[in-house]
Parts: sequence; structure tokens; C-alpha cells
Amino acid sequence: KRGLTTSALRRGRFPREVTFMLMKGLYGRAKKSMKIAFPLLMKKLYRNYMFRTRRRRGQFRSMWITRINAASREHGIKYGEFRDGLKRATVVIDRKMLCALAQTEPASFKVLVDEAKRYGKVERTHKRDISDL
Repeated sequence: KRGLTTSALRRGRFPREVTFMLMKGLYGRAKKSMKIAFPLLMKKLYRNYMFRTRRRRGQFRSMWITRINAASREHGIKYGEFRDGLKRATVVIDRKMLCALAQTEPASFKVLVDEAKRYGKVERTHKRDISDL
């Protein structure tokens, strides 16, 4: 399947057989007419590609979060507290870079963790009294 698809794409057209083979399950005029089946095929291939890239992007994000969490817990802080502390300290760095720092530059990552700890926890000035409610 894949070889036929890519070679046909390079030539700029799909043969009828390939089009109808890839668009199996159509009903009505779409299963007989190239004019209707071809745009549907292009849409299907585009959506498949977009789905694969979005899924891959999400997998990378969860992997980065897992690695950052493990590295930050080595220094005694949770991932959420670490991100919140960095936000309060106005340190703008994305997850991909944080993951790379955690793996390759532990000393630099430790500096970021210390900064997050310094700005992280905010003490509440007053406690709410709920006894009279």
C-alpha cells in the first residue's frame, strides 16, 4: 500500500485502482466516480497525517513532563510546584528545554529548582474562619 501511495503522489496523481483500494468502504457514487473519490482520498490522507503528528506531539509532552518531574523530585520539589515557582519567578522556558537541562546540565537545572523554591510557596496572610458560617 505505502509504496503505491508515495510513488503515485510523486507523479502528482493516483491511479484509479489505488484510489479505490485506499478508499474502500465508500457507498453511492463515491465508490464508482473518480471525481468524487479523489478529493475524499486527499482529505483522508491529510487527516491521517495530522492525527499522527498531533498524537506524537502529545507523547513527547508527557515524556518531557515525566522526566522533569523525576529530576525535580530529586531536589525535593514536585513538578507542579516547580512549574508554578518558575512562573512566579518569571522564568520563561519550555518543557523541552527543561527536559534537556535536567538530562545534560544537572547543575543548571538545580539553579532553576532553587529559583522555583524561592518564589514557589506563597504563605497566606490570613486564614479563613469558618466557625461562624
